[in-house]
Amino acid sequence: MIKKIIDFIISVFTYKEETPNKNEIEVQEEEIKEEPTINQTETKQPENNLETTPKEVYVMLTNKQRQTYLKKIGLYTKKIDNIRGSGQKKAEKIFNTIFLNKKEDTYTEETDKLLRIIYKSYVASPYMVDSDWKYFKNFKKSEYKCKCKGKYCNGYPSEIAMRLVMEDQYLRNYFGTAVRLTSGVRCKTHNKNVGGVSKSRHMTGRASDKNINGRTASEISKVIKTLPINHYCYDITKKEVHGDVNL
Repeated sequence: MIKKIIDFIISVFTYKEETPNKNEIEVQEEEIKEEPTINQTETKQPENNLETTPKEVYVMLTNKQRQTYLKKIGLYTKKIDNIRGSGQKKAEKIFNTIFLNKKEDTYTEETDKLLRIIYKSYVASPYMVDSDWKYFKNFKKSEYKCKCKGKYCNGYPSEIAMRLVMEDQYLRNYFGTAVRLTSGVRCKTHNKNVGGVSKSRHMTGRASDKNINGRTASEISKVIKTLPINHYCYDITKKEVHGDVNL
């Protein structure tokens, strides 16, 4: 009996030592909360290390380059000084009128890109090539064809000067109405038959005769004479004008 009582007392004390108290349980719970779980570690987003490509910035021609290019195609006549003065503004306005149909001297990215193209083509040849015609919205090569109708030539004894088409396109955009070409390139025989002078610029693709409906010859001539590319201009009749250009 005594042995049973002793065994009971020992078992009670042993149970108390194995059972944690309330404070010990709370500490254990806090430690568990602070430790990151496996899921938390796996779902952590990696840093984005992709490099962004810098945006390309279009670099326009300097004033000096613009002056050089505009001078080459015949629109700028002043000294190349890298200063955007009245001469450069006038040249840019004429260029915009011809190629963009905008009567303004603002120099935009569109102006810059076209100037590069026209300059490069002119340096290669001052005469029109097939790829140049797309830059002149209202004129086709066939409009400059010799009027002999194939009797004395193939229609093009000479190519057409780019500056001549520039002059005619300027008139078209300035007045805002069609320019009718009555004479363009001439072969030697046709030029003689119509009474042209022996050294007529029609024979070298540098002259055209034209009229504009609703405009007098004097009105047309007045505008042509403001263009630096014009070499000579005169009234043929009260309606028709002759204009020729230098290369």
